[in-house]
Amino acid sequence: MPKITFQIEGAASVIIEAQIGDNLLELARRANVAIDAPCSGNGSCGKCRVKLLEGQVDTIPSRHISEEEFAAGWRLSCNCKVLGDCTVFVPDIASAYQSRMKTADLSSPKEVAIFEECQAQLKESGICFENPFRAVNITMAEPTLDDTMPDIERFTWALQGELGVEKVEVPFCVMVKLAHTLREFGWTVCVKGQLMGSTFRCMEVCDPADTAIVGCAIDIGTTTVTMVLVDLTNGKILAKGSSGNGQIRYGADVINRIIEQGRPGGKKKLQDAIVKETLTPIIANLCKSANINAKSILRLCVAANTTMNHLFVGVDAESVRMEPYIPSFFGWEGLLAGDLKLPANPLAPVLIAPNIGSYVGGDITAGTLAAGL
Repeated sequence: MPKITFQIEGAASVIIEAQIGDNLLELARRANVAIDAPCSGNGSCGKCRVKLLEGQVDTIPSRHISEEEFAAGWRLSCNCKVLGDCTVFVPDIASAYQSRMKTADLSSPKEVAIFEECQAQLKESGICFENPFRAVNITMAEPTLDDTMPDIERFTWALQGELGVEKVEVPFCVMVKLAHTLREFGWTVCVKGQLMGSTFRCMEVCDPADTAIVGCAIDIGTTTVTMVLVDLTNGKILAKGSSGNGQIRYGADVINRIIEQGRPGGKKKLQDAIVKETLTPIIANLCKSANINAKSILRLCVAANTTMNHLFVGVDAESVRMEPYIPSFFGWEGLLAGDLKLPANPLAPVLIAPNIGSYVGGDITAGTLAAGL
């Protein structure tokens, strides 16, 4: 089988096995090599340029490549088919979106003012801000031969006494590590969860020194993703950052991305590009900046246009572009971070909301955060 070597400028090379006739751009996508292709490989944009260093490929002339550039080895990867072993150079600009991540300076009065003004306007409109999430420290008596009460009963009774609730729910992912955590911290632990009337649903049992409860607001744009972490106890911004959207290499516009999603394996590729390649690194970066554990994120709110929301959750978006243009959903409640494999508390609710039309640019994240968390 032919071997294709992608020499990525400023990064390690990637080698992938291919079949004769395989499309070079598709091979790059299969190998997770980022090549900018706004037209999703239709040959119309001229952006997916690579340089052939060794070997041969089957290609056709393109108005985007001059005779001098062609002689120097430049090709459009979407127009190249594999003939055998070859090595191609991938310019750094093709994967530039991966290095566009940045963390905002929260000392900027403008950043804080946008958020606080949005909060104030929502309060004036009569929207009530409530925080159902809690973090409490509880202490239990250590078991003895004379006190053999099971851990779950000891834990439940302590929480009922501390919170004054009638019922405590302990999901499986919390239960499986309960015994170890209680003993690791000497029977004094921090319990984080959601208060629902007279019921408290546990989401995390951890170090009593870790009492942070955090909300995460995400604005998914077609080219840029912006995110904010906020302290749910006082509404203060903890960290804010942005990055290029990893889906850009599958098309610059939503129509091309829907077309790409409809190809074999397309839904997973588009979802991985936003969840694994874009959101996961941003969350890790912001958690590090704010010095918090990602499992302290107990609530997420995501705003995007209808197509981007479908691609984010891995739902077929084909009906969005076909008459009569009916989406599977606009807003969606009931999702959990664990369903989407987001690096947050796996039990954290994820609210999917359509973009708020009255906000522009950075304002949308503030609006999402204030309205959804």
